[in-house]
Amino acid sequence: MKTVAALLFIITASLCWGQDTPRTDRALLAIDGAAKVADFYFTTHNAAFQTVCKTNTPWGNYCYSGSGGESNPIARPFVTHGRPLAAGYFAGCFVLDAVLSHELRKHGHPRMARAILLFGIADNGIAAGMSAHGRVQ
Repeated sequence: MKTVAALLFIITASLCWGQDTPRTDRALLAIDGAAKVADFYFTTHNAAFQTVCKTNTPWGNYCYSGSGGESNPIARPFVTHGRPLAAGYFAGCFVLDAVLSHELRKHGHPRMARAILLFGIADNGIAAGMSAHGRVQ
């Protein structure tokens, strides 16, 4: 799954890197949004069904549900506390990518603006692929 995500990233990057059109940026923004939606769906689906038990801790043994095995330490608190917070996290990341990309483009850095969007696509695409691969039925 990681190979497919890396291949899609390389193809997208090679098609979009040399072109400096607003159309390309809109397409990258749409792909970034789709990757974030896919990551949100699979992450929250897995979080709803998994229970994690901690044993031999200084506080004793305890179990909690809804962790989903989120590997991103920044996203973990949002994902573990329900779908509304997870949706807010992913929407905030999308808005941050869009605003940062717009500001870089406005100040004359179109390649850096594209790199921000490509990084978002790769990050969420790989995470969605990993979550889909470990999906709980």
